[in-house]
Amino acid sequence: MRKAMTQKSPASERNTGDRGGRAIGGPGSQPATRFTDPGYMDGLANQAIRGGRHWIPVPPRFGFAIAAGWRFGGRVTPPASPERLARQIRFIVEVDKLKEIFRQTVLINSRRAENDAEHSWHLCLLVITLAEHANWPQLDVLRVLKMLILHDLVEIDAGDTFAYDTKAMVHQHEREAVAADRIFGLLPPDQQGEFRALWDEFEARQTPEAKFAAAVDRFQPMLLNCRTEGAAWRRHGITRDRVIARNSYIAEGSTALWEYAARMIEETVAAGHLAVQSGS
Repeated sequence: MRKAMTQKSPASERNTGDRGGRAIGGPGSQPATRFTDPGYMDGLANQAIRGGRHWIPVPPRFGFAIAAGWRFGGRVTPPASPERLARQIRFIVEVDKLKEIFRQTVLINSRRAENDAEHSWHLCLLVITLAEHANWPQLDVLRVLKMLILHDLVEIDAGDTFAYDTKAMVHQHEREAVAADRIFGLLPPDQQGEFRALWDEFEARQTPEAKFAAAVDRFQPMLLNCRTEGAAWRRHGITRDRVIARNSYIAEGSTALWEYAARMIEETVAAGHLAVQSGS
């Protein structure tokens, strides 16, 4: 049996890739383990990254590069230039300001105003927890996370626009687009283009990932309002019909989340924390 195995052609050896710890390659190749088999490592990386039916695609050989980096301390990407790194750090320092942009919603326990960084973190947590409820079985979760971690950075310049302030919303996109140009412009050109494209995709709300990202972005403030006796809604005199009108498109990204949100609204109305109409 051993003799028969050694008579395989080099091409056959390379294509089959013995993953049991023997040599991979032609005669004279060095003994190998499964961790040096690119095919095996691609599969391993995909298994590690997938989450149920929602998965993050790993291109061929990229999985091997990731796993090789984990196993052997290798690099997935070439070392960055000092200028590139300096621009990236400048961007990271600049967006720390997001922690000082406060929203109208309040936190469930302390009841202080939520800041934008907390909001972004909470959205990402919702995505990795609730992705199975998206309307699409093959959702690119990593793309959704990228959109949600980036989309509110523009509020560093443009400020937080209250969801029900119709006057402020008239020119909201224009203000935020200018902010996106400046803030993403701090990055190296390739990342500047990527991040801006993700921001535009979120704004357009056309792809499955953007629709689910937008659904979560609307669901989270509703959840906080319903768990704080409608604090922001009552402070601004917001009524049930306006809440439904603004948030019903959650269903475009997740019918399950919208059904849950609709029940929350009715429970909040029944508890007296959200008026059915003005003056009620």
